Amino acid sequence: MHVNYSNDDLNPFTKLFYRPIEAAIRWCNLMPYESQILEAEWNHPELLSLTFPQWPCLPANTEKIFDAILNHELPYGIFGSPTTSDNLLDRRLLTVRHIDLKWWMFHYYPDQRPAFLFGGVSADNQKISISTYLTLKADRDALEIELDTIKTAYRELMEQLKTVGIEQENLLSCPAKGCPER
Repeated sequence: MHVNYSNDDLNPFTKLFYRPIEAAIRWCNLMPYESQILEAEWNHPELLSLTFPQWPCLPANTEKIFDAILNHELPYGIFGSPTTSDNLLDRRLLTVRHIDLKWWMFHYYPDQRPAFLFGGVSADNQKISISTYLTLKADRDALEIELDTIKTAYRELMEQLKTVGIEQENLLSCPAKGCPER
């Protein structure tokens, strides 16, 4: 079987598994600073937000990943090998598989599509085809026509109800005033 890959499918930052900090670096588009961040994080993981205050997404995304691991939303392993232990070892040794991270992000952060997980096209740059656009526009136009028809029918019904209401008022007041002879 032959599989065709486009250049958009091949991202140089994609790996089989990631440490949470590595995934967060990619999620935040901080790859040019990866070695600097990894060194600082390895020595003092608790100081990540103080060491890099200019990148608030880095500790936030790292903690989102750890939270998902702790809450069993994201499977984890040690150096890429799955583990069945519920005891979290050293946070620096934990890893998540690419496919598990992609599934987790798709379900828990559907508005985010980092290139290292979802290919070269980010959610902001996705385009729809002209046929999809025309189909959506035709559907919208048909719905607008239907809405106008419903609005017209609603106005006519309200006018009828007003007329009936006035006639009902006149009939209800007949015993008091005396009904006019017809």
